[in-house]
Amino acid sequence: MIRLDGTIVRLEGACPVEEAEELLELLQGKAVTAVHLGACTLLHTAVFQLLRASRLPIVAAPADPFLAGFLPVTAGDHVRESTGDLGGDLGGGLVAVLA
Repeated sequence: MIRLDGTIVRLEGACPVEEAEELLELLQGKAVTAVHLGACTLLHTAVFQLLRASRLPIVAAPADPFLAGFLPVTAGDHVRESTGDLGGDLGGGLVAVLA
């Protein structure tokens, strides 16, 4: 499940491919500043690729050590401010991947 909690995107439980488009829309349309994966148990590779491409800070790693190895906590004392723009050609490229 993917939900927006203020400016933090929270991924909880299993996040199948069907949730990749929802995540992309959140990343493109909202002022998202960070990602919380503490309750995430499974990520489809499409969701994983969106997270990596967004380069948003991760404020809580998944409990699964294997998954946490690929998505470690990256947020330090600050969370970068987001304008909702993914920057560069990221948005268009990701839309093409999901199409």
